[in-house]
Amino acid sequence: MLSIRTILHPNDLSKHAEDALHLASTLARACNARLVLLYVKPPQETVMGEFGSMPPEPEASDQDYLQRLQKLAAADTTVNADCLVVEGRPVDEILRVAQDRKCDLLVLGGHPHSWLGRLWTVDVVEKVIHTARCPVVTVRSPS
Repeated sequence: MLSIRTILHPNDLSKHAEDALHLASTLARACNARLVLLYVKPPQETVMGEFGSMPPEPEASDQDYLQRLQKLAAADTTVNADCLVVEGRPVDEILRVAQDRKCDLLVLGGHPHSWLGRLWTVDVVEKVIHTARCPVVTVRSPS
């Protein structure tokens, strides 16, 4: 039988991650497991144009993202949760944190993509499912 002590829930702070957070919290409570909420900041890219480079879009600080995760974690006081913000490629960082924290389960949120969306975006969920060293549960939001 699978012993679940640590659950990793990567959360991009979107509406689509909400359902997965509910499941991750429920499983953590039922298994008396620690829940790790993770936000991965992708590295900013510089856009080069005809007249030079465009400055990167301003984005929230790590502390802002951490506070948002902590607010989500505080919604369920019965779950022992840690919050973490890292920068890097989402797939790489999710897998690294899962290994570093010795996670027994990953709970990922997802949403349906159009065929065009699949061509233009990296399917993080698919890559994590195929390369994670622990079981992965995906929660697909209807919209």
